[in-house]
Amino acid sequence: MSLSSTWEHLGSIGVLDDAAIQRFESELAQICTPLSITIAAELEDKLAQGFREADAFPLGRWAMKLRYALQIALFAYSSSVEKLSQIEAALRIYNPSSLVEPGNGREIIASLTEAILKGRVQTYQPSDQNFIYLDFQCWIELGMEVRRVELISFLISPMPQAMRSPLTTSFTSTELPHSGRDERLAICDRVQPVVAHFGSFTPAVATPQFLQLIGVGQSATGRFHWRDGGTVSSRPQSRRYEASMLAVRREAFILPAGWSVNWALRVDGETLAILDRY
Repeated sequence: MSLSSTWEHLGSIGVLDDAAIQRFESELAQICTPLSITIAAELEDKLAQGFREADAFPLGRWAMKLRYALQIALFAYSSSVEKLSQIEAALRIYNPSSLVEPGNGREIIASLTEAILKGRVQTYQPSDQNFIYLDFQCWIELGMEVRRVELISFLISPMPQAMRSPLTTSFTSTELPHSGRDERLAICDRVQPVVAHFGSFTPAVATPQFLQLIGVGQSATGRFHWRDGGTVSSRPQSRRYEASMLAVRREAFILPAGWSVNWALRVDGETLAILDRY
């Protein structure tokens, strides 16, 4: 597993000088002793192939050794707290967001799963008694396969030229949620899921522009992230899943005249339905 993108990022923030590279190489050589770095890398590659590990898997044994050597080479020699934070973020392999399950988490998964499996996606409504769902992402077992299910909301507005694509992502699973650089109007900033400890999904964050449009603050929204390996809908139909969701309280969801919201229901990137009822 190559960490070329991580290496490039560390170089861009100015922490990979000649001394740091020498410390990294020295530490990696020590980790690989009594083998050479080249032989150790080849053995780890063969081991990964034996366990059918994907070539780009970021949490494999060799990738962990590279990250450990970088940590030893960089952390103790950081010139400032800011640099230390940047290094930590670059080498982070876990999802820093908390797991917060909605009270009806299983019901949300079960109703959406039933709509997909029974071909009733056009009648599905992305809401419950308390919340309107603004963004939903889920890994779930459907038909003995792991599928990615998404509910992506987007505004229908009188000024479409000011809108951002609803498919735009602003942060990855290993980053703290934040707004993107694109200031065009969108309902939320979404996660680009990557392999990470503690989960690949992070709940989306409502954009300041959208909150201003409906006249509420972040406190009117709910951000949820939950996962389970138990039963979803009935005892014989156990489906493992991981899900994240951004929702807004029903009473706060009041759009100005001329505006509306639609939802794209997607499975593995394919749009199954466009929904307009909630």
